[in-house]
Amino acid sequence: MVMGMLRDRMEGDLKLKGFSLNTQRCYLNCAARYAAHYGRSPVVMGEREIRQFLIHLVKEEHASPATHRMFVASLKFLYVVTLRRPGEIARVPFPKVPRRLPVVLTGSEAERVIACITSIRHRTIAAVAYGASRSASRRTPSATASRRTSSSTAPTSATSRRSSATRASARPSLHARRDLGPAGRGEACAPAGAVTSARS
Repeated sequence: MVMGMLRDRMEGDLKLKGFSLNTQRCYLNCAARYAAHYGRSPVVMGEREIRQFLIHLVKEEHASPATHRMFVASLKFLYVVTLRRPGEIARVPFPKVPRRLPVVLTGSEAERVIACITSIRHRTIAAVAYGASRSASRRTPSATASRRTSSSTAPTSATSRRSSATRASARPSLHARRDLGPAGRGEACAPAGAVTSARS
């Protein structure tokens, strides 16, 4: 085996990092294929061999972006963690994996799929779920619009309430105006006894 004891070291590092068993197997297989491609141990190889191997995967073996990404992740772990030579793979980028939109069935297609379900119970569950999703999709735009309207009017109502309270506090009450004195000029009202004595 070309990997030799290096495989055991990499497997131990994967376990210490807490990777799942499936990920451990994938990483070890990718590293083994990389070593077998050149017939040499990764210890004696570096960035040039890594790049040439990945180009071979894409051009000659027509590897998908997801497979390409898995090999890059495996080799990065091998060189960064196990071999402690991060400079050999620091400039090797991860490929972009295109996002695929889910396939959405039309109404007639969904009905044909539901009709193919033999179990009455399961067919009823599928029909109810499909009907609920359609009704929810119809209600979503109106509900969103109503929420936007309420959120936009809420600050206006709060502002108008604050303005009314401010005007009310600034305007003196009827009883306060009566206590202001003659002509409402703010003069203090004389006591009742003083007015009677002055008239006499």
